Amino acid sequence: MLRRGQKLYYRHSIPVDAQRLLNRLEIWRSLRTDSLAVAMRRLPGVMARIEMEIEHVRAMAGLPVDAMLIRPLDDDLADDRISIPVVSLATERGQLDTPLTLAEAYRNYIDDPTRAWTANRREAYETSRKLAVALIGEAVPVASISRAHCRDMLDVLRFLPANAGKLFPKLSPREATDRARLRGDIKVISAANANSLMSNMSSFLNWAVNEELLARNPARGLRLPDPINKQDKRSPFDRDQLHAIFNAPLYRGCVDGARGYNKVGTQRPRNARFWVSLIALFTGARLGEICQLDATDIRPDDGRARFCGDRA
Repeated sequence: MLRRGQKLYYRHSIPVDAQRLLNRLEIWRSLRTDSLAVAMRRLPGVMARIEMEIEHVRAMAGLPVDAMLIRPLDDDLADDRISIPVVSLATERGQLDTPLTLAEAYRNYIDDPTRAWTANRREAYETSRKLAVALIGEAVPVASISRAHCRDMLDVLRFLPANAGKLFPKLSPREATDRARLRGDIKVISAANANSLMSNMSSFLNWAVNEELLARNPARGLRLPDPINKQDKRSPFDRDQLHAIFNAPLYRGCVDGARGYNKVGTQRPRNARFWVSLIALFTGARLGEICQLDATDIRPDDGRARFCGDRA
């Protein structure tokens, strides 16, 4: 047994001859409790149910089976003198045997306390989760997700309209994609955005593999060809854009260098906000490099100020 979050799970290794039939290496079952004592009482029934499922698969494939694991013998039936709440046990067994769904697994992934999600990162994965659940189905067992499911998701992303939720609020992602295919004049998301969504899905499936919910990641390597070269994705600022940036109150006169830097005033602050854009303009340095500069990194050179590493 293993503990995940607040619940205990049982992990059952599948015999080699049945692995290819179930397309899995292991079966996981939630014991629906955080109490070790309760879990130990429930464990034998869960184990028996899993063995019965494996024998059923073997029987369907024409392999030799242990009939006792599928159908109990007459002398194994409960004694009539023992009163057993059959309804409660049946209900409990139904809960124990319910496989982990895609929606539940994806939610567990996002809520994993070991992951330090930023707000933007969490929002990106929420978008991917909603899309995956809408296309594959929230009740689909995560263990049954296949390459076909992932290829279908990628095919939908290929023609998914940009801002589909705002343009077609009453349509599902698949319906919005079908609408875009038929019309041909609807702007769709870029290949980079589609690949980012697939990458998020693949990261979730990698987590599922690590958690032994899946034998392998069926989304591995799936992506759309991007017609735009990486170096061409960001164009340099043109003259008008540069004029707008450096004609702002921060450079012409503002209220102050804190919250009033974007309001017209008489102050000319020379704080970091003032210098970062200027250094970037004249050096081409990356934002991260500029923000890490210290006063000691600046040195005079022929009457001009340079920072260490400046090639200008």
